[in-house]
Amino acid sequence: MNNHFTILIPSYNNEKWVGKCLGSALRQDYNNYNVVYINDCSTDSTSLEVEKTLKETNTNAEISIVNNKENKKALYNLYSEIIGSKPGTIIVTLDGDDWLPND
Repeated sequence: MNNHFTILIPSYNNEKWVGKCLGSALRQDYNNYNVVYINDCSTDSTSLEVEKTLKETNTNAEISIVNNKENKKALYNLYSEIIGSKPGTIIVTLDGDDWLPND
């Protein structure tokens, strides 16, 4: 199987969960995937935690970070990224305070 996966993570004020959430997405053993982390204008330290997690995590994934300048809510963020995603990719959504249970 060589299907492409896109993991979309819409997030708002999830500083406590970034390491576990984003880290679980970045540490997948599968090689054909990308991760899009959408910081939806968080008012806490979410963006700093994202940077920290990226520095600390070795990954095979292509990663994109979206930092919204205004809060657009999860549905808008998901829709925007889905329509702009790679044709044929399988979309996986992961809330900013959730994580994947294994690699």
